[in-house]
Amino acid sequence: MVLLPRLSVPTLPTTTVSASSIPTWRAPADHRFYVSSALVALVVAMVAFAPGLLNTSSRRGPLTPLAALHAATFTGWLILYLTQTLLASRGNLRLHRRLGVVAAVLAPVMMVVGYRTTIEMVRRGFDLSGDLERLGPIMLNTPFQILGMPIFGGLVLAALVYRRRPDIHKRLMWLTIPAALIGAPVAHIVGHYGLPLAFFPLANLLFLAANPIYDRLAHGRFHPVSLWAGIGFVVLANILAVGAQHPRWEAFVQWLAS
Repeated sequence: MVLLPRLSVPTLPTTTVSASSIPTWRAPADHRFYVSSALVALVVAMVAFAPGLLNTSSRRGPLTPLAALHAATFTGWLILYLTQTLLASRGNLRLHRRLGVVAAVLAPVMMVVGYRTTIEMVRRGFDLSGDLERLGPIMLNTPFQILGMPIFGGLVLAALVYRRRPDIHKRLMWLTIPAALIGAPVAHIVGHYGLPLAFFPLANLLFLAANPIYDRLAHGRFHPVSLWAGIGFVVLANILAVGAQHPRWEAFVQWLAS
């Protein structure tokens, strides 16, 4: 009997891929979440402001050109955000990136318009719809409106810087809605429809918590951007709510409006 030499077959090295290293840009679950959240934000804005636009008799004043520009630019952002999420979900990243230029131009315009609209409200002494009066004097809303604009701009800038990191980019863009844009529509819904005042902080908290909760359920972990930014904005909102009642803040806003 002849003994043949035993041949060793080389094995290919195995590569362990961690869940965190798998790109989530094309994940179907992510697409559903961000498209759905964009639709929800747009519907909330429509429910909040449509009554005052359709029935002008309920308004405390006519729609000014600045207020109309404010409505157009902010609604345009929500539509643009929805369009961008739809493009990403369909893999049309080339057009998605091109429209990113529109976002980069629209964001500073919104910051200026948002600030000027708030100052005009302070000078007038009331909001045109009268909805915000149920939440207290208009001065209580000014910290969120005035400081919300640089926060919005900072999030957009950070998202553009991290545009090659989809997991960070899309969460930063999503944060522009609960951190700076959705508060005013929610406040108008509370005022116009006579909802309990507790609905305002709870609804805003729900928007901020939506992304971290989704990350935990869909990916098994909290993404640092959605988690820590959400916590940070909750803390900041409480600080602003307390600071809005301080006489120095009112004096500062009145100085801005002078």
